[in-house]
Amino acid sequence: MKVHQTILLFGLSVFGLSAPAVATASLGDFTPGTGAELRTSTNYLLADTLAQFVVGESTAPDNTYSCGRIEHGVRHSDIHIPTINEIKSQPTYSHVDAYAKIVTAGTDQLYRTFYIGESDRLSGLRVNMGGNPLIVSAGDMVDVSGVIKGSGVDCYIDYPEVTVRFPSVAQLAAFFMANRGLGGEGTDVLTGGARNVNLLVQTSGIVTYVDTATPIKFFYVDDGSGLSDGLVFGGQTTKGIRVSITSLATGNTILPPAIGQYVSVTGICAPQTVAGGKVLAQIRPRDQGDVVVLALP
Repeated sequence: MKVHQTILLFGLSVFGLSAPAVATASLGDFTPGTGAELRTSTNYLLADTLAQFVVGESTAPDNTYSCGRIEHGVRHSDIHIPTINEIKSQPTYSHVDAYAKIVTAGTDQLYRTFYIGESDRLSGLRVNMGGNPLIVSAGDMVDVSGVIKGSGVDCYIDYPEVTVRFPSVAQLAAFFMANRGLGGEGTDVLTGGARNVNLLVQTSGIVTYVDTATPIKFFYVDDGSGLSDGLVFGGQTTKGIRVSITSLATGNTILPPAIGQYVSVTGICAPQTVAGGKVLAQIRPRDQGDVVVLALP
């Protein structure tokens, strides 16, 4: 099939490659289709040392999005790039391929786990590395192949083969959200609302509780939006969103702020299952830089 139009999504000169005869554009720019049969990929691939990937229009017979690829001077077309939402919709134990996704939290930050997201920041997914020793960092562009496991909002890719396509391509910005908007509706991510689990998010508020265990595993931050997950610690029902500072990469530690301090917290909005099967939202900061003590407003 013929690729009617192509557009390179990142300057190849950055990578020391000679650019093909296509127009350059900023990361995330797309070329709209111009005909009834034309489709344009909502995702993108970048040039690598063996193949130059470009977004392009093509007459895909199955109405899927497509892209063109130039490899050793030969142009190929109709390469579908599955979105994370498509991947999460696959049956459990299906083999899935996630191409050209951006790492939002790396294995150098979290223990044997990392998270990937789309360039539009609208969906994210956890990757369980198991015994795979590969180090990936936030901002890397990766390809991930593996088995989809788990269910519902807590699905993930297991037994992965991971290829770092390009290191440090782009740090995706976090979505700022009120406590009450995290996870789903009232923190119960199974009850509806915008299920924003596995996304990189940011929130702020007053520290209302700090775990008393050793080592400290979590604390709570309340922005006044009236959120409570209903859990009780020290005889008091929690206020705000839980911030988990456990399951970090070896050598990575996060010191909790003190009760009463006003903080900004960035991290992955991750699901946690509690007694009774309820799935609650929590934030997993990636390192100490994600927990910032601020002056009281």
